[in-house]
Amino acid sequence: MATKCKAFGQTASVADTKTQIGSDYTLPSGTRKITALHMSIFTLVKAEAPAGYITLEIDTVNGPFEFPIPIAMITGTSGTEAAWGSLTKLGPIPVDIPVPGAGVCKLYVTLDAALEVYLGLQFE
Repeated sequence: MATKCKAFGQTASVADTKTQIGSDYTLPSGTRKITALHMSIFTLVKAEAPAGYITLEIDTVNGPFEFPIPIAMITGTSGTEAAWGSLTKLGPIPVDIPVPGAGVCKLYVTLDAALEVYLGLQFE
């Protein structure tokens, strides 16, 4: 079966609050499982790597599922655009969640900072 990915966002997260990214998404019929989560974040004002997790909720699967966000250290000068410096690439978070039927998915982030967030849901 072909791998597919649905993007969610751009949504501004709220610091220390579970924030839904994008809208509810109904998986296509015939979807067997969710295989990975992807994330992209952006800000110009936070001088250190934010911490947090992604929550995946699916109406046809017992959950929720919570995954720590693998964010690398940031280099640069605090309080400037250079503070973001370079961010090590956020690789996909591999998961193996069987999905019976066309479930409705909701993706959330909870971060310690307000950031612009995109998420991706990979499935087959």
